[in-house]
Amino acid sequence: MHNRFIQRNFNLSAASGSYDTHALIQRAMAEWLSETIEDRGPDQLEILEIGCGTGQFTELLIQRCPSSSILAMDMAPEMLEAAKKRLKATSDGQVPSVRFIQDDIESWIDNVPAASFDLIVSNACLQWLNNPMATLCGLKRLLRPRGRLMFTTFGDRTFRELHLSFHDAYLLQGLSPQRHTLRMQSMRQWEAWLSDCGFSDIRCNQSVQVKSYPTVRNFLHSVKAVGASASAANPPRYFLRRLFRDMYNIYEENYHLTDGIAVTYDLLRFQADSDSIN
Repeated sequence: MHNRFIQRNFNLSAASGSYDTHALIQRAMAEWLSETIEDRGPDQLEILEIGCGTGQFTELLIQRCPSSSILAMDMAPEMLEAAKKRLKATSDGQVPSVRFIQDDIESWIDNVPAASFDLIVSNACLQWLNNPMATLCGLKRLLRPRGRLMFTTFGDRTFRELHLSFHDAYLLQGLSPQRHTLRMQSMRQWEAWLSDCGFSDIRCNQSVQVKSYPTVRNFLHSVKAVGASASAANPPRYFLRRLFRDMYNIYEENYHLTDGIAVTYDLLRFQADSDSIN
């Protein structure tokens, strides 16, 4: 996925103020990830947060590691501004333990000295990587001995109802199906990448949740509002109206609930150590 496209979408989401309103799943994932972070008390850790967004997880990270130094990164400047405002509002205007940087982790990572961080964290972000395995290997290089990588992401069952509905809509029109959302990776694939990069003691938790939205249009609006409306599909323009009409009908017929339509979220949480801890 083109990074400028991603940056633009997240900038618009943050600037409009729609991200925090609609990012309920991301907020829940942030709380889920924070549960696994041990309070190291007076230990002064060097922490890198990838894709800090509006600071939802950064705020929780400060509470868990109050004595640590955090470098919070995001490629979208509007997201960083929102994060700064959030943290200032909750800390009497001072955020001494956090530094912000606008950059893309995939281009930034090779220019950073090895063994720079004790902990690297990321919430609901790594699914956007163009080259996940290379980035994970780079992150391992940045970790100090006894360092740890912790992150949440979305698994390959996420939005399964939408994928299947688009698939059937294409077939109904006699066309080859195309994918209309970001392709997510399975839990096993992430585990394999982490193992191949040399991480040890890899732990994963999976939580498959089905949420309800009033309509398909409401669901798609929510996805767009958090800047996640990525698609590599390129159907004929004259076909778009019929495609979406059929997709809506198929979705609402096959995946309806008593209070709306079903949306599956396949949530993954990982921990992996830079080396074995005896």
